[in-house]
Amino acid sequence: MTRLVGEENLGEKKLPPTETSVIGAKNQGFSYYNIVSLWMAIVPIIGLVLWLADSTGDAAGFVLSGFMISIPIAMISALFAIRALGKRFLNPMIISILIAIPLAIWEYFNELNNGCSNWGWGTCPPDPPGYNLPRTIMLIYLIILGIYALSKYDNEDQARTYGIAYGMGYGYLIYVLAWVNGVFG
Repeated sequence: MTRLVGEENLGEKKLPPTETSVIGAKNQGFSYYNIVSLWMAIVPIIGLVLWLADSTGDAAGFVLSGFMISIPIAMISALFAIRALGKRFLNPMIISILIAIPLAIWEYFNELNNGCSNWGWGTCPPDPPGYNLPRTIMLIYLIILGIYALSKYDNEDQARTYGIAYGMGYGYLIYVLAWVNGVFG
């Protein structure tokens, strides 16, 4: 079959390559990493606010339980993000976690020395002065880190913001695990 000059065959027309990952989608709504990083950043702040307001309340326990149940999904997501985004994601996440570790150690020793778990049997002595200070400082740290992440948010390189948000969540996880070990240790 002979073609005339300028005539195209629709079967041979070059199509633009398709993007297989949602990471490359720009300005097209939320991606999976947006949703998980939003969860990892906001839920710890809500959990700490409820924990400071009423440490024995059902709302704080519900938020903490929901967060802990979601951790396996977040860990799998973090592995995919590390693979896809590399050090631009990993470095801010590790730095955020490393800063939270001293606060977790402080909470562990605070609970070990001052904590009381009665499980509804009997009463606990009143909290000593400064008992909630590690939680308050952790809350302030997470809020400042969230504000910093939002100030660095741009559509060109979101990996840094995602890394900070994931680091906030994992820092809170380490903090909660230190609290549990201190209470029951």
